[in-house]
Amino acid sequence: MTTSRNSRKRGAPIVDIIFLDIDGVLLPFGGDSKAEDAFTGGCIFPNRTMQALTVLLHKLRSVSMDQTVANPRNGSIRPHPSVDTSSVNGSVPTNNEDVSITNATSSATCSQLNCKTIQGNAVFVLSSTWRARPEFIQDILTSFGAYAIANHTDEAVAGIPVQQLWEPHLDSFFDICDPMYHATRHEEIYKWVNSHVNGRNSKAKGHQQYVVRSWIALDDEDIVNVKDVEEVNPNAFKHAVQPESSVGLAVEHSDIALQLVKDQMREFYCVS
Repeated sequence: MTTSRNSRKRGAPIVDIIFLDIDGVLLPFGGDSKAEDAFTGGCIFPNRTMQALTVLLHKLRSVSMDQTVANPRNGSIRPHPSVDTSSVNGSVPTNNEDVSITNATSSATCSQLNCKTIQGNAVFVLSSTWRARPEFIQDILTSFGAYAIANHTDEAVAGIPVQQLWEPHLDSFFDICDPMYHATRHEEIYKWVNSHVNGRNSKAKGHQQYVVRSWIALDDEDIVNVKDVEEVNPNAFKHAVQPESSVGLAVEHSDIALQLVKDQMREFYCVS
């Protein structure tokens, strides 16, 4: 069902999309790919790339916006049109209150959105060519589960257990890019984006609408400098995190990804 931005269902869950490639991201190949990599039993991806993705999930769980989210002139921000601006319980908190945006509702006042911490809601959209084979998709999910269970007592960052971070991602992907459409990764990702972001299509997921607040692409293929494509989106650089194919995802990439998400969150909440 297609709707305008302003007519989206109030209270729809807000999501932060991670387009996930496999080969060259979770599974390095060629060149300097490390034969000595350690693996967790039942997981086909090396521990170091899984650890890097786990760290990213943690960083997106609670995004500190510091003071950059506020309008320097009046200390307030304007909410995105899809965010319900009605007051909560009939009261409006002061601008100094530290209120997190939950992943279950978009109801908030302008004052509430002036917060230091925004709770992220990261979900995976599989963009890898692995999406074309159901058994490959299951291999990925099985690997996620094996890694989470084997490391369930480990703390990723700041005391959050690995299994707790992975729990929402073990049964299925939030979505996959069109398995029947094969082009450049830029085109494959933007086909999904153009159907789901900014009110172009308010897709129902389990009979519940959602709002895309941010999206990033973890891909060893360059989605920014694309040749032989009829139409290239000039804003792709705002979303791209590109590991080296032979190295794969590293913890350092989580900082790049986090900054991209922060920038998009500022735009989403219409910072002026």
